[in-house]
Amino acid sequence: MSQPDDGTLPSVSKTTGTARMIFLAVVAQLVLGLALLLPDLGPWLNQTVRTSPSAPSGPVSPGDQRRRFAPSQVQQPLGPSSVPLPDQLPERLGFQIRTIENEDILVLLGGIAEGDAERFERFLNNATPSPTRVVLHSPGGLVIEALRIGQSIRARGLETAVLSGMGCYSSCPYIFAGGTTRQLSRRGALGVHQHYYDAPGYMPVFLAVEGIQQGQSETMSHLVDLGVDPSLMIPALRTPPDQIYILLPDEALELGLATMLSE
Repeated sequence: MSQPDDGTLPSVSKTTGTARMIFLAVVAQLVLGLALLLPDLGPWLNQTVRTSPSAPSGPVSPGDQRRRFAPSQVQQPLGPSSVPLPDQLPERLGFQIRTIENEDILVLLGGIAEGDAERFERFLNNATPSPTRVVLHSPGGLVIEALRIGQSIRARGLETAVLSGMGCYSSCPYIFAGGTTRQLSRRGALGVHQHYYDAPGYMPVFLAVEGIQQGQSETMSHLVDLGVDPSLMIPALRTPPDQIYILLPDEALELGLATMLSE
């Protein structure tokens, strides 16, 4: 093929310029997709990446309900614990049967990881004595596992509680919502923020958005089915993963997340 007299290759330059534009467009789409997916990639990312050095502590008041959040540093939030708690929470849920004031309760401690809903079912099937209430102290974890545990609690007719000195954060309130009655101590804490969903690391933006919306709809359906006002999702969606929105006790009661308050 003959070349132009000036020795240039305009067709190659044009092709190179087009390829560069396509490459930049793809990169822009990947960046946008990552921005949309980042809050929802907890199972695929180290969840401490966006955390701060301080966990929730101290009382909250209207307009002052956001706290920095580090899942590995969940503390006894507002008062002495009603149940002995370990210094270090396990990375996945631990199950302990305790007898307090002649009541057999099941204490759930630690993060919510893959397979914990199945482990919870197996534990309850073999638990002796059978608990009447589930008490929670957890930094949260996988949303889908929390939803399944909450549904199992409701199906079994169990009560739930967050007692003095305990915290139930992130996806943990969706377990709490499963109780037939739901007790919240004024010296305990319920906290919500943006969710993590199990999602592949690379996908087109429209598929990422579809998956996120599907996950949010499942969570809202869970709340509605359990008698909780789905507007709980408003402060959750407004709060980034490295922060936590602590519900005021009366706010939790008004939303129907808690059905009773205690000291």
